[in-house]
Amino acid sequence: NMKEEHKELLFFMGIHGFSPQRMAGIRNQTDRNVRKVRDVMYGKLRKKLYRSLTAMIERGYQPTEMELRFIRRYENGMEEPQ
Repeated sequence: NMKEEHKELLFFMGIHGFSPQRMAGIRNQTDRNVRKVRDVMYGKLRKKLYRSLTAMIERGYQPTEMELRFIRRYENGMEEPQ
């Protein structure tokens, strides 16, 4: 359910480790714009992950410690890893 530009950013930045500057050059945008789009995309992914995890837990799933830390950070408004 992701926009094409979000899929592209996830693929190149999240998987291949491209920098915002490199993506900006590829997309003919500013690196500031690329970072903003990336942050929006990651926020949407975190929201979907949180909803999925909490629904699974309600159905009896036993989350890992990493999943529990993510849920606590998300609920406390600290979406970024510490």
